[in-house]
Amino acid sequence: MSECGAAERGASGPVNEALDCNTLQMRPIALEEVQGLSTPAYLFDSAVAVHRYRALRKALGTRLVVSFKANNLADLLVRCGHAFTDGVELASIGELGIVTGRIAQQRYVNNPAMDEGFMRAALISGCDFIIDSVEQARMLAAMDMGQRRPQTLLRLNAGVISENAGVSTHDHFGMDVRHARQAAAIIDDSPATVAGVHSFGGANTFTRDGQAHARNVRRAVDALRVGGSLALQKINLGGGFALDWEDDLPRMSAYRRLLDELFAGEHLTHEAGRAIFGRAGAFLTRVVAVKDLGQRTIAVCDGGMAQNFLLASTEGMLRRFSTPLLLREKAGSILTEPVEVHYVGSSCNRQDVIGKHLSAPASPSVGDLAVFADCGAYNSSYTMRDFLKLPAARSYLRATA
Repeated sequence: MSECGAAERGASGPVNEALDCNTLQMRPIALEEVQGLSTPAYLFDSAVAVHRYRALRKALGTRLVVSFKANNLADLLVRCGHAFTDGVELASIGELGIVTGRIAQQRYVNNPAMDEGFMRAALISGCDFIIDSVEQARMLAAMDMGQRRPQTLLRLNAGVISENAGVSTHDHFGMDVRHARQAAAIIDDSPATVAGVHSFGGANTFTRDGQAHARNVRRAVDALRVGGSLALQKINLGGGFALDWEDDLPRMSAYRRLLDELFAGEHLTHEAGRAIFGRAGAFLTRVVAVKDLGQRTIAVCDGGMAQNFLLASTEGMLRRFSTPLLLREKAGSILTEPVEVHYVGSSCNRQDVIGKHLSAPASPSVGDLAVFADCGAYNSSYTMRDFLKLPAARSYLRATA
């Protein structure tokens, strides 16, 4: 990770406050610490997640909701949920079940295919709603809410509200301004209230589109407020923060200043998942066989894309492989010429390559542990466990320092 600099703030925050880089990433893993763990496995560090949440919240100068789908491990939530002061966003009834009873902070439910069962469970549990469509507004308004008066946020499609909506590509989430008005009118006729708007540009979009997205939301909110019927007190700008957001603090500072200019006095919120959990976890897999194929050394591991699909890097135009840290059970000899090592998983899929070391100083040996950093967000859940009925990875929490 590159060196953290000092964050220069806008008028509403402290100036030149440096981030403590040592608390924003996992400390090095020693063989003695993980030697007895069953593999494949994930090792999570709750302290890193807490520090990253607090640091990002402070850098933004806004409230920060945690996207629970990034890491929905119940044991990790128990360890660090107290720090998520502004609540969590949930995308399924399964996630709602994990969170209920474990945190007291506010919960928001957000899914374009939310059915009546999920909506009713969320209503009973005291959640607030992010409304994705006019039909969803109708379903909520038709429910018997009893004494509940849930707040709702109208989800706006980030592409449609863009100045370049005619030429840009965008996802299928949320509404345009016209349909958001229709949804608001339906909700206003029910015990629920329209509290604000939500708009999310997509994963890893902050660096490229963060400032433009903020301006687009500003215009959309102003358009919705025409006529004075909608107060829209809460504005959720989504997130899209990269795993390494702390490496680009000047951009974050410029964004903070823009928010001060565009939304002075507004109730602003962002949400994040990868930026909080990504560096708070590592994936561990053990080498079970080593062989040479042409110019390559193949390290066959007991875990691969079946337990960590994202490491296989099959969803991008170019496959970018991670280089693991190799923890050696036995001291190996240093090679006179570096070797190219491919780390492969335990399935029969030829795409099951999870890492490469293009110039390894030593060949791996059976029993070595390959440790892949920055696997704390999505890696453990966004995977293909049913293929071949291979075993799921175990999850461990790191002992606090």
